[in-house]
Amino acid sequence: NGMSIFLDAGSTTAEITKIICRRIESRSLTRITIVTTSINQADMLSDCCVSMGFDDEFSAIHLYVPGGQVRPATQAVVSLGSDSLPLRQVAEHVGGFDIAFVGVNGVHAENGLTTNDNLEALNKVEALKNARRKFVVCDSSKIGIVLEKKFADFDDDLTLVVNRDETNSHFGELLGKWIEKVLVA
Repeated sequence: NGMSIFLDAGSTTAEITKIICRRIESRSLTRITIVTTSINQADMLSDCCVSMGFDDEFSAIHLYVPGGQVRPATQAVVSLGSDSLPLRQVAEHVGGFDIAFVGVNGVHAENGLTTNDNLEALNKVEALKNARRKFVVCDSSKIGIVLEKKFADFDDDLTLVVNRDETNSHFGELLGKWIEKVLVA
């Protein structure tokens, strides 16, 4: 309660959004500020508020979406150029993020946290830069993948949240090297 939260686009952060909505509906979560670059997450949160009868004055959440272009493949809002100014402006407006949940497309013990080389990578960097607690979230299918754009390293002040997968040979390597940075959920 009372926190500011950043939610990245993606399927794993959509699951976090569902949990937040359930907590809002049960009235156990109030007075939160949510910033998201996801049209889907914004829609879920907005629908939740409408179903609860919230309006501008009496809402459990303040919901922000930075301006820009919507990427058709992921429905993420990205800036119009090579600068993450819209997200930075919203982060400054809300006083930064207490918690950021950022998705990832590639996780590798040596090569860090990677994604495709597009404007969504800027969102990830900016969100992590403006967060006090940083969580990178994914499912285990992303472990062992290296993509072209690195947006964070395990040396950074962050926690990777991932499901246990003993069948993925890279999972053990990741835990062996970075156990203090990985939260198995």
